[in-house]
Amino acid sequence: MKASALTSLRFGVTIICGLVCAACEHVPPAPIDPSANAVRIGARSLADPAVGDALARHGALVADGAWSLDQLTLAAWVLRTDLAVARAEVAAARAGEAVEDLRPKPSVNTTTEKVIDDDADHPWVIGAALALTLEPGDKRAIPRERAAAQAEAVEWGFGETLWGARAEVRAALLELALTDELVALDTGHVRLARAFLDWVEARYSLAAATVSELHAARQQANEAESRRSLDTAAQATAC
Repeated sequence: MKASALTSLRFGVTIICGLVCAACEHVPPAPIDPSANAVRIGARSLADPAVGDALARHGALVADGAWSLDQLTLAAWVLRTDLAVARAEVAAARAGEAVEDLRPKPSVNTTTEKVIDDDADHPWVIGAALALTLEPGDKRAIPRERAAAQAEAVEWGFGETLWGARAEVRAALLELALTDELVALDTGHVRLARAFLDWVEARYSLAAATVSELHAARQQANEAESRRSLDTAAQATAC
């Protein structure tokens, strides 16, 4: 009798341990490494193979290194991390919609009791119950519709993120074009200011110009150089 009871106890413990292990899932830790993230973000480039693949899929290959707004937009959509997060949110919302479309899974409950009775042949009583959730059609439609609405809202948000990225690329492209024009104008201004300074210095050497005229010409030339340096720095930032 004791051997039979011990066998039943071991069997019950084995079932419970198996259910607990099946219900647990280990997720390996993924610590944040700021230095690795900084290196990864700094390594992003228009020469990334993923950018080339995206351009090839859309038939927007770059010719002679001249990037258009659409090509730069595609590159931004591939490289930007906020868009990668938005894509993951869309995938999660769609997965949630698919899950809500499934029927509820049955649940298993187990009970283990010990009978305190000297006359009992088996002091351990092991029970199991299988619970099935039955939902009417109109009730099951509610979570499906809610999940579908949430997925649609996330997709609309993803679209706004895409067009926001395009607007930022367009603004950066316009700023770069503006700085290019400013640097070109500044270069011409510097050339004229230098030529005017040379003319004033030549007149001053012949005693045909005053000291104040010479100082004014030098100040104009220095201001033109300073303006070109500032616009060149802004051009480098815009790139």
